[in-house]
Amino acid sequence: MSDLIKVFLCEDEFIIRQAIKKTINWEREGYELAGEAGDGETAFPLISEAKPDILITDIRMPFMDGLELARLVRRSFSKMKIVILSGYDDFSYAKEAISIGVTDYLLKPITEKKLLESLGKVRQQLLEEKDHEHLRAVYEREQEEKRQFERQAVLREVMNGHFTVADAVAKGRAVGMDLLSPWYGVTLFQFRSADEKRDQSAYDETNASIHDRILKVMDSFDKGYMYEQIGDIQSFLVMGATEAGTLDTEKNLAEQLMGLLADHPHHICFAAVGRPVSRIRELGDAYQRASRVFSRRFLCSESHLFSENEAVDEAAAETQKAAQGQTIDIGTLDIGRLDHHVMVSFFSTGTAADIESFTNEYFDSIGEINMASSILRQYVVMDVIFCATSFLESIGLTKEEVQERFNAFQKDMLSDSPERAKKFLNRVFREVISQRTRKSEQKYADMIAAAKTYIRSNYANENISLKSTAANVGFSPNHFSGIFSQETGQTFIEYLTDVRMGRAKELLRSTPMKTSEVGFEVGYHDPHYFSYIFKKTQNMTPKEYRSAGG
Repeated sequence: MSDLIKVFLCEDEFIIRQAIKKTINWEREGYELAGEAGDGETAFPLISEAKPDILITDIRMPFMDGLELARLVRRSFSKMKIVILSGYDDFSYAKEAISIGVTDYLLKPITEKKLLESLGKVRQQLLEEKDHEHLRAVYEREQEEKRQFERQAVLREVMNGHFTVADAVAKGRAVGMDLLSPWYGVTLFQFRSADEKRDQSAYDETNASIHDRILKVMDSFDKGYMYEQIGDIQSFLVMGATEAGTLDTEKNLAEQLMGLLADHPHHICFAAVGRPVSRIRELGDAYQRASRVFSRRFLCSESHLFSENEAVDEAAAETQKAAQGQTIDIGTLDIGRLDHHVMVSFFSTGTAADIESFTNEYFDSIGEINMASSILRQYVVMDVIFCATSFLESIGLTKEEVQERFNAFQKDMLSDSPERAKKFLNRVFREVISQRTRKSEQKYADMIAAAKTYIRSNYANENISLKSTAANVGFSPNHFSGIFSQETGQTFIEYLTDVRMGRAKELLRSTPMKTSEVGFEVGYHDPHYFSYIFKKTQNMTPKEYRSAGG
């Protein structure tokens, strides 16, 4: 891209136009003469095509004069600068030119020196505006992480049913979301490696690529919003004009998301589509129902799309089967294999909120009639305990620690009814997830400490990013971002900026370094951007900070 400033010349007197064209060595002076015309009517289509930075136009021309052309250009190209040439020393022309927003107003005859002086001032203004626009764009990109964090916090509260309609709409608008709609739907999505033993939160290029593709889908999605839960579950709030239309949108979104993994055979994904609700205050219940359906993913070893209607139909069929006295052949059930797959999956990625739903779905998967058998029921309970013991040892607990945890409620292990068996297993699940959470928090604390050390060691590198930091500590970027914000109360870019600004203030207080040198030293190789960020965050320029004595 050329660094030359593009100029368009509009002058009806051919001799004057030629003189201006030939007198100035445009390229040597840093300009490109991008076009010319003899009147405004001819000029405007050419200007629309050439898109110059500066328009030089005579004020009096046939067909369309300079002021009319200036008004048209100002409406269509608001950033274009306009220099008026006039042979009439008439205040009314100047006054009208100022009202239009003309940058400069020169009286004929115009000398080369005077025109170049005017163009020089206009060029400086253009460069300052472009520089400011660039700095604002960079700043906005960096602030996007913060906005996403704020939006997700609002969506989380909305999904949990914690807001009234008025609060939800107001808080949504404050972070750039329109949450007012006749109908709402909840869709849940999760993808992971098919290898159950793999740490799903670990950094992986494929996972990062899939996540980026999900974000691109949502960028083009105008009927809803997304927030990511810790544990790599994506929750989507879908909106629509009708119940049927909202449900169709949910299904289309879920299918589109699942389609992203079509070329990733070593990954599996799950989606759950909830029934739409017509009130925003009902979203909490809708989310819980969708979560209940979504808990069935722990029973699946292949990708699957779940829906509330499907779950209701299957439950009705199971109830009817039991009422008719039909039985399920226990000999056809491979309980050992099923327990291993289901339990490892649930212990690895389930949450406390999933426990009750999972237990119900797990019992349903074995069969109501089968679970009425005390022998089979006791076998299931013991097998879960063995699996829980193995899992806890795999995450670092000793055999003694595991025995100590389970001894506390072993007396309740006898399950003389399916309901008591469920209650007992719920206690087992709560204990396992509690211990996993404790280990995770320790792991997260170590990760946060490592990330902070990495940031403090590399803040001067202008290429440091959330992605590079996440890779360094061995976490996926989206998982790292969520944990970092949750544990520190700051987004990654906020923490990085604080570290940089803290060091910058030290250098401004204690060294004679130039502002540009200080900026370079703390990771801002563009001195203008450093000054821009410093003023944004410290409410004064670096020079003002230094003058005030820090």
